[in-house]
Amino acid sequence: MIFKEGVDPLGLSAPAWYGLHIADGVHKQLTGQEVTCTSTTEGTHSVLRSMHYTGAYGAGHGRAFDVRIWAFKDGPRLPEFVRRLKEELGDDYYVLLEKTHIHIHWGPVHR
Repeated sequence: MIFKEGVDPLGLSAPAWYGLHIADGVHKQLTGQEVTCTSTTEGTHSVLRSMHYTGAYGAGHGRAFDVRIWAFKDGPRLPEFVRRLKEELGDDYYVLLEKTHIHIHWGPVHR
């Protein structure tokens, strides 16, 4: 995996690292390239309670990260990437396709 210049991976929680590892594997399978993480705990995110900043369940902070979608500029494989991420990460992860990136965060579902 690649981190965009200025992105600090050290603030990520263990579940976020796991999610990033899965995203990298799926990205490599579909594109032959490593995934690029564009944001973790740095930067300005939409709300102060963003999962980029918050933590709980003993997982520390940094439960969210964003990944670049440039490798899917041809279009058809982007929905497959999103579908595979949701499938492989499972119900405890939230995967949201935004205009310029994919936001992923760990938010366990209590069963």
